[in-house]
Amino acid sequence: MNIDPTVKGMQSSDFDKIAKAAAKEVSDTYAVPTYLSASEIKAILTKIQQASDERSAAK
Repeated sequence: MNIDPTVKGMQSSDFDKIAKAAAKEVSDTYAVPTYLSASEIKAILTKIQQASDERSAAK
């Protein structure tokens, strides 16, 4: 599908703000099996950034 697996411009300094905003959007009307906390969201963002950095370095 030619989708770039890297995320350009991702700044870890923005993770707290992004995670808090995403966690605030949680509502019991969302049809999802579980809701993530801000810390869980931040952990996922960190893993995405690390994987993206590793792929960029390997190019």
